[in-house]
Amino acid sequence: MRLNNTLPFITHAVSTYVLIAPAFTVNQFNFPQWLSFFIVSVPFGGKVIGSIIYRRVIVLGTRTVFTPAMISLGVL
Repeated sequence: MRLNNTLPFITHAVSTYVLIAPAFTVNQFNFPQWLSFFIVSVPFGGKVIGSIIYRRVIVLGTRTVFTPAMISLGVL
């Protein structure tokens, strides 16, 4: 299967995991309400900031920008 066909699926799966995972952490450790809100909201803020930055650097080319980003997410 070609990489171009699987990248949308991979990016959706990774971003969904990053957004959902903190909600389980908050319930598991019984954090205070303000800290729970902060932990769960950080990925959403990151998506906004990331989309603004991505829009500025996309002039370098989609593959040039997207491939290192996916590799770093996979490593992390």
